[in-house]
Amino acid sequence: MNENATHQDLQKTLDIAKAQKGVLYCVLANLFWPIFPPLFILILPFQIFFVYRLANLTKIGYPPIWVVGMFIPFINLMLLLLLAQRSSKLIREAGFEVRLFGANLNEIEQALERAHGSSTPH
Repeated sequence: MNENATHQDLQKTLDIAKAQKGVLYCVLANLFWPIFPPLFILILPFQIFFVYRLANLTKIGYPPIWVVGMFIPFINLMLLLLLAQRSSKLIREAGFEVRLFGANLNEIEQALERAHGSSTPH
């Protein structure tokens, strides 16, 4: 963790990590929709939510354009992976480890609590 990170920086990192985790679960679900086609319609609202949120938090392009890509099968999977990769880079730059299914949210929350505690006057 970056020792100079502010409470606001850590909160943003936590928000990115949460949205990234949602995107990664959408990637996993996209691997199964060819077997069960109605799954595409079921996961679409979640994809839209997490993609818009993550694109907005990371300032990667214009979020509505990312959302439009979620309606195109297979293209959406590529966009989800790209967004997950870019968010992983931001989380790593903040000093946190990112694994297969994203960063450890508890680790970021603990850092956030420590930052909040150190900024509170005694």
